[in-house]
Amino acid sequence: MKLTVEDIKRLKSVKLVNEKALSRLKFNNVSIDSRKCFKGSLFIAIKGERFDGHDFVEQVFKKGVKCAVVSNRWYKSLSENKKRSSKKYSFVLVQDTLK
Repeated sequence: MKLTVEDIKRLKSVKLVNEKALSRLKFNNVSIDSRKCFKGSLFIAIKGERFDGHDFVEQVFKKGVKCAVVSNRWYKSLSENKKRSSKKYSFVLVQDTLK
């Protein structure tokens, strides 16, 4: 099964960043583990007891991932410079990546 942007749009309370680029993507894999991400993956940045997946967003983008599900709070905390430099990537913003 492949996940598409249309599937993501059906979710409640999400905001898409760089929706145009996102609309061209199909996801072959969904992962919360940055070590298991590859081109075609959708990375979900989950904050756990030992690690915060948001700390690995840049790393998964370097591995070929084009989209990450992140918290609104994390995205808002990025500097404007970081946001501009990440224009080739897409983000799905949610209140809580665990829900």
